[in-house]
Amino acid sequence: MASALAARPALGWNQETHRSIALAALHLSRAADARVPIEYRDAFLEATAEADPFDRTCLYHRGTRDHKEAAVQAEKMFVALYSPQANANLYMRSKILGQFVHYVADSAVPNALISGGQSSIVNFFGNRNFVLYRSRHPLPRPAGAPAPAVAAPAPAGSAPAVPPGKSFRELLQIYGSEAQWAEDQEESYSFTFRLAVNLVVDALLLLPPREGKENAPDAGPAVFVINRMDTGRGGKSYDMMMYSVEKYQGRSGRTYSVVTDMWILPGGGPAKSVPNLLAKKALQVVEWRKRQEGDVTKIRTLLFNNQDECAVEVSVKGAKTGFPIPGSIPPNSLREVEVSIPTAFLETEKIQVAGKVGPCSHSPGTIPASPRVVYANTANAPEFKERIADNPPPQ
Repeated sequence: MASALAARPALGWNQETHRSIALAALHLSRAADARVPIEYRDAFLEATAEADPFDRTCLYHRGTRDHKEAAVQAEKMFVALYSPQANANLYMRSKILGQFVHYVADSAVPNALISGGQSSIVNFFGNRNFVLYRSRHPLPRPAGAPAPAVAAPAPAGSAPAVPPGKSFRELLQIYGSEAQWAEDQEESYSFTFRLAVNLVVDALLLLPPREGKENAPDAGPAVFVINRMDTGRGGKSYDMMMYSVEKYQGRSGRTYSVVTDMWILPGGGPAKSVPNLLAKKALQVVEWRKRQEGDVTKIRTLLFNNQDECAVEVSVKGAKTGFPIPGSIPPNSLREVEVSIPTAFLETEKIQVAGKVGPCSHSPGTIPASPRVVYANTANAPEFKERIADNPPPQ
């Protein structure tokens, strides 16, 4: 007989986040949505949330207890989609498809889930903004899967050629490892969630679409999930010890309790205000991922120009010194930028990203943010049902 005083922490995405990733993928790309049977969406989402009946919380799908590498399992599920059982029964195919999506999403997870420090994620969605847009990662068909009887036309705006010499499994691992690039954890949450969503889209596009949906576009408006709640984590820090207990009954009839797992759940601590991205007409930082390499820190940031004019002469500035970001950011647009800055400067200066308005020039890494679809982030895994507005005016 066994019982737990507290639920064991998961080392892959939890059930609610798995469901949210799948819904976001279908929302972001109509072409991906066209790969999922409409008759059994509930079964698909149920299997996406709980792909393994023997490990419903993904305890062994990633991290220090991994014995089911996610990319390997995703490859197996893709091949299973061409089995006689999957092709004879649409319900079973929907379930296997959900399992496939589950393992693809588990290929890109936050640093904490890889290192076994899952207890440090107090609330993945709380008190932050998330921005989704289509970013393509070309994947080959997994080995062992037959070629489709009729090749479906590639969706408009499809990905570039697949890198030669790499398998589905290897590329999924390479793309997913980008989630571990940054040293800081929370600043990477929006990026990591978007990466998992886009990998799910890319993987689904390897499958044939539903009849009549061959030309569904692999594109859509940017999706903003804007912060509507402060977690209230300010105040004195504290740590709560959580543990699991298993009980055994001996031959004499006596019951023994054994602690099988322990982890620390942090509470309190400094909190920060995260403003609604759409509330201010200004150049804003959406994501700020950094990694130290010697005396230099590389920063990969996502900037949002919520102005009606182009942002130019953009730079990372301290009190007296600035590091320019070449190019410009068009009005109502996002831009992915990488910049290298001396580590000593970041440690001693209070920095900000600033710019002026002026005429635009061509700049790589620009993503249109208009039109856009907006949802509220209330600290729960979003299901993308109730829009706040499309292109709302600033408050």
